[in-house]
Amino acid sequence: MEFYGIELNCTLNGIAFRSASSFGDADDNEEITGNELYWEVFCISNNGDGGGGGAYSFDVCTYFLANSTMLFDSGETVIDVSFEITSSFTINTALTIDATGFVEWVLGAFVTF
Repeated sequence: MEFYGIELNCTLNGIAFRSASSFGDADDNEEITGNELYWEVFCISNNGDGGGGGAYSFDVCTYFLANSTMLFDSGETVIDVSFEITSSFTINTALTIDATGFVEWVLGAFVTF
């Protein structure tokens, strides 16, 4: 029996925490952490009622890279936020930050009829 990684999940008051660490080589990283470049990930996420009938969700994941120049070997942070304004209109934004600074910022709107 071999262990290639470990994942811990916990939900407190609707906020989900996830930590996953890959013990194997780089080929195992994607299966364990969801990103082949990083050996470890910490995520916080929540879905809820934003009041007024609209819902919201957010995910914040920080990935760790061995021998990174960032604090605690942080390699990349991905933030994804979505707000349901009405039942037919949702806006979202996603932000990716790595050791070089801002990598990507995505803005979106979804309209349904």
